[in-house]
Amino acid sequence: MPVFDIVVVSVKGYDLEDVTKEVSKISDKNTIILPLLNGADIYERMRQHLREGYILPSCVYLGTHIETPGVIFQKGGSCQISIGKDPLYPEFYPEKLINLFKRAEILIESFEDVNVEIWTKYIFIASFALVTATYNKTIGEVANDEKLGIIVKKIMQEIALVANVLKIALPSDIVETSFAKANQFPYETKTSFQRDVETKGRQSEWDLFGGTVIRYAEKFNTPANSTKETLGNLLKSLA
Repeated sequence: MPVFDIVVVSVKGYDLEDVTKEVSKISDKNTIILPLLNGADIYERMRQHLREGYILPSCVYLGTHIETPGVIFQKGGSCQISIGKDPLYPEFYPEKLINLFKRAEILIESFEDVNVEIWTKYIFIASFALVTATYNKTIGEVANDEKLGIIVKKIMQEIALVANVLKIALPSDIVETSFAKANQFPYETKTSFQRDVETKGRQSEWDLFGGTVIRYAEKFNTPANSTKETLGNLLKSLA
């Protein structure tokens, strides 16, 4: 394959390392790489294997699942792509990519500090993903269950503490506003992680949602008891 101008990476977290190595074969110093995955440390994971090209930290709110082979069903989400600058090349502005997406009527917005957007999403999706998958409950069921709701909020607090150490300027009410986002989804909505666990078992993004938080917490000496307990219960059930 030739060297590409733009590469959009939208695989599951457990395939990211292998795919990034493949991307390195079809990119050069001028390639724009747009990773649209769940996760807070995707840029760092990709930079380990990509020395060239512009990797734009990014995220997108989108509720979808594969209904049948080749048929993607969307259910919720703003569908807006949020992008930021490559920390290695802060002077680079991806005008080509933004103009292309806008002409295609794809919602996209550039942020001075996109990490706020990425971590705001991560706090919501990681906590609800872990709890919905562990207890086999939909987003609506979790949000309306007092005990499970408390677990979600505790995991959110643990992630917010990590973000604070990383000097990511999240709002002081991030836990409350993040938990309230559950009401924006239909009651019966399942997280993509929950669907993966149901169909693939241990081959899922458990490390992206739980392992990342635990590693950050150990590195910065912040608490992660609720994350550890929830992830531990999930992995036990999949053993």
